[in-house]
Formats: sequence, structure tokens, C-alpha cells
Amino acid sequence: MTSTSYASLLSTSRSSGDLATLNQLVAYTSSPQPSSGQCDNYFSGVLTALKAKNNCAADLAKGSPARGIAKEVQAGVASYKLMREASALTDPDTGGYCYLQAVASPTPDDLYLWSLPAGIS
Repeated sequence: MTSTSYASLLSTSRSSGDLATLNQLVAYTSSPQPSSGQCDNYFSGVLTALKAKNNCAADLAKGSPARGIAKEVQAGVASYKLMREASALTDPDTGGYCYLQAVASPTPDDLYLWSLPAGIS
């Protein structure tokens, strides 16, 4: 799934009130296969490789025209573990995912808070 298709799914789910597909997606990502440890190690390696001289080191340097994009990628990859763990949080009263409750909330601030760890202003 791309970020564009996820944004579309999120918009459609919010407007229709049908969170079934999002629920399946959150359930899948909160219990990844391979294990969460393997996924964490993989993304840690991606982050290290991203900063390597032969990859995006020059793009991440101050003054680079591509710095903004490279920093967004870096922030997204770096926040993988936190976002995976946060998306798995459930409301003890309802058993539902807290993230999906924010998606369904009529208050946009509830959903906005979930984008902060990814560096989305």
C-alpha cells in the first residue's frame, strides 16, 4: 500500500464511517509477520543505509535541494517502531483500536495527534 492509497482509504473510511478495512490493516500491522523484532531490525538497517555516503548522505546535508524529501523519509523510517506500537493500542473499555477511534472521531485534533511521531506538521 502506498501513502497515496492509504490517504484515500483513510478519507473514504472517515466519510463512510466504514472502518472495517482500516481495522484489518491495523490488526495486520500491529502483529507483523515476520516478528516485530525482525521488522524493527530491518527498518533500523534501512535507516542506517539511508544515511550512508553512497545513498542519501548528500541529500540529508544542509543546503541540499533534496534535503526536505530525504528528511521526511528519514523521519518516516525512524518512526516505524513507535507508530507500529502506538497503532496496536486498544481502549480497555471497548477493546477497539485507539487509532481507529481517532479516525472515527468528529474532532480532527484526535487524528492529528497520531501523525506527530512521523514528523507531519
